[in-house]
Amino acid sequence: MKILALTNLYPPHYLGGYELICHMVLNELRARGHQVQILTSDHRNPDQGFVAKESGIERTLRIHGFYGHPWLKISELAVLEGYNNRILQRAIKEHTPDLVYVWNMGGLSKSMVFTLQRLGIPTVFYLSDH
Repeated sequence: MKILALTNLYPPHYLGGYELICHMVLNELRARGHQVQILTSDHRNPDQGFVAKESGIERTLRIHGFYGHPWLKISELAVLEGYNNRILQRAIKEHTPDLVYVWNMGGLSKSMVFTLQRLGIPTVFYLSDH
């Protein structure tokens, strides 16, 4: 199965258990023969070092209002929402996933969930946070 994982943070840039669980689950899916592509934010934790380009991981989504990123004015937020949705749609077109696996959406554009719904792509959610 081709799986596109959508998450706000992904190791080595992480804050706690959520991102580490995501990493472990996606590695196990790969070990079972699934093709996994990860779409995550460009957020960097300065103390966790530089990350070279990694196969299967795209770090291009933008965060709003979390992890030290600024809260935007509504007009700027609309631009960011459009950008994140275009990135998601391009990833879907490029990787043609059978399933999108949504993880932590904190700071990401929630409108991407509606984009997935509109496109009719099977989507599952991992929920373990408020």
